[in-house]
Amino acid sequence: VPRGDITAADKEGGAYGFLLENAYLHDTKTGRSLFVTAVVYNNPNRTLNDDTYGYADSEAFMADLGEELARALLLPRDDTR
Repeated sequence: VPRGDITAADKEGGAYGFLLENAYLHDTKTGRSLFVTAVVYNNPNRTLNDDTYGYADSEAFMADLGEELARALLLPRDDTR
């Protein structure tokens, strides 16, 4: 998909084991769009303020989620059903 066909606005952040993403995606060719808000809490040792959180695992989840959402937005679908 050409980069210019998709517009996106997002805000992401992380603190104390929480990783979050808020995004709006719009395919200018098809007119399809979606909003998504995702929050993952990953604190394996259950201790706050120790700077040992599971951000790497959370980022992998967010990447997988992004891929699935992109497929839902970008892949052709049969709207006649």
